[in-house]
Amino acid sequence: MPPSLRPIARKSKVGQIRLLATLLSAFARTMREPIEANIVAMRRARIALSKSGGSTGNSIILFGLAQSLLHAGDLATAEAALDDGFAFVEQSGERYWLADLHRLSGQIALRRPEPDRARAEYCLSQAIEVARGQDARLLELRAATNLGRLWQGSRKNAEICGLVEPILGQIEGGATAPDVRNARALLAAIS
Repeated sequence: MPPSLRPIARKSKVGQIRLLATLLSAFARTMREPIEANIVAMRRARIALSKSGGSTGNSIILFGLAQSLLHAGDLATAEAALDDGFAFVEQSGERYWLADLHRLSGQIALRRPEPDRARAEYCLSQAIEVARGQDARLLELRAATNLGRLWQGSRKNAEICGLVEPILGQIEGGATAPDVRNARALLAAIS
């Protein structure tokens, strides 16, 4: 890069880092409290970062936006944000949060006015498969716990244990992690 362009490039990177920090802050607020003001701030920050040319981590950001919208009760917009997440993964190849995109797709299938259990089971199975392929044990455990909950009442408890226990056994430490606690609570509930 010519010396005359270095200050511009540096300023651009600093600007993108600031935008990313703003986006992550908005993301954290939205995950804690999925209210309209936080969701709007997160959308604005994502758009600003995108306009600056930044896109790293978009799969987790789009997942967070979709999840927040779902928690806020806006199913249609949550589904649109999830579709954007899948489109981004397809276009960019960034698969960091693909497992959770599939998992959330399963949750949306269950929240529809007419819940689609078969679709939810398929999506959760996809989430497990993707997470397993990435050696992302907590994401795998999260999806398996969701699938185990879906199976409650329709499958034998031994099948649920057979799904969740091996994954839980591969996780070292993390006893206070929400995903580990949720998996243990599921296993305790069916014991």
